[in-house]
Amino acid sequence: MIPPLLGVALVLGAFGALFVGLRAARAKLDPELARKLLHLGMGLVSLSLPWIFSTTWPVIVLSSLAALAFLSMRVSSAMKREFGSVLHAVSRESFGEFFYTIGVAALFVLSHGDKLLYSLPLLTLTFADAVAALIGARYGSLRYATSDGIKSVEGSLACFGVAFLCVNIPLLLFSATGRLESLLIALILAFLVMLVEAVAWRGLDNLTIPLAGFALLANFIHLSVPDLVLRLVVVLVLGAFSFAMRRQTTLDDDALLAGILFGFVIWALGGWLWVLAPATLIINDARHGIRADVTQAGYRRHNVHAVESVCLAGLIWVVLAAVYGDPRLPLGIEHPLFFFAYLLSFAIHMAIFEATHAMHVRPRLGRARALVGATLVSWVAIYAPIVAFLSYAHETRAALIASLISLPLISLAVLIFYAVQPGVDDCPMDTPRWVRQGSVALLVSALAAAGLWAAQLATNPLAVS
Repeated sequence: MIPPLLGVALVLGAFGALFVGLRAARAKLDPELARKLLHLGMGLVSLSLPWIFSTTWPVIVLSSLAALAFLSMRVSSAMKREFGSVLHAVSRESFGEFFYTIGVAALFVLSHGDKLLYSLPLLTLTFADAVAALIGARYGSLRYATSDGIKSVEGSLACFGVAFLCVNIPLLLFSATGRLESLLIALILAFLVMLVEAVAWRGLDNLTIPLAGFALLANFIHLSVPDLVLRLVVVLVLGAFSFAMRRQTTLDDDALLAGILFGFVIWALGGWLWVLAPATLIINDARHGIRADVTQAGYRRHNVHAVESVCLAGLIWVVLAAVYGDPRLPLGIEHPLFFFAYLLSFAIHMAIFEATHAMHVRPRLGRARALVGATLVSWVAIYAPIVAFLSYAHETRAALIASLISLPLISLAVLIFYAVQPGVDDCPMDTPRWVRQGSVALLVSALAAAGLWAAQLATNPLAVS
């Protein structure tokens, strides 16, 4: 290992040289090609981090400095003129550079120096997405529309093939994983990466692929062949379920596809108990959809942005639970805070959906009554099955305490959403609404988990050590 400050300087120099080189060649490069070459270059440099740094703080510093540089390319006229064209010459809006810096830093922290677990998700992110875009642009003829633009079957298949190789070859060469196990792991992860690339919104795959890829890989490499085959079967079952729900939900096709992804990751990392909350949300959505006759043209307005908004906080909590604790003991000894925050995030989303729906279909109801009703419906629907299950598992007291703490927090989150969302009475369905809703759920669930952790630490330091 080299001195941390020298390592930071070397990595920053490599990133700077990459930008300077692409800026010099921008007149000869297609904007999409330039952006993907930047993606490849940043990925290759980032792959070196575990061999340069043995502690996390230099990587966090690098990520922060990179994010500030990317921000300056958006707000500073001089930086935008000199280097912004490398990133922003493409017509579509993307925040991928910011998601990328967060994703790499989080992957480094979560991997705890395990070079294989760090490298495989980053290899997949670096090469699969870039190859998909380039192959799709050059050879794509079978095209399909997504919320993030037009994509091609050829590009998606190229993404699958590259992701498969990025997982299978390193597992065979650098791990003790068996050949059949490596094949199954690579097939599952490649399929999921292909779906992520197809539905990811504005570069969000730069965050979800490292996080979910790391957690799934760390989970899968310890599984037997029958367990891995089961996961393939579950993917197919989820696909069939989403197809059957197409005419009975307010979700469009992209959103259903994203739902498959999130549902599989949650089940694979947390087990069936963790699936209850999102399943309740889906059933509630179907209930509203059936009442409103979603088959009529133009009604299915919940797109992939809505699904990503609802599931992102839950994905973060289930990944943390899989990495730092045993998610099958959500209210037991090991890290119950992640499960608490996970349930709260979905309860908040359900309450917001219930409140906005009630105000939209019954405008005379008023915000206060809509808030109370939505909070109670969400609280009962999300927490009653969990309390019942954990009571059977002799965790009644912990389950009841967690559910009672959540009740005022759900109302608080809906009140915050009321305050930050313009035109809330009209039940808006635009992208800024989903960003606000997702941010509120993540913020309140994180603050609640932090507060509960601090309280536990004060009363019993050994319980959370």
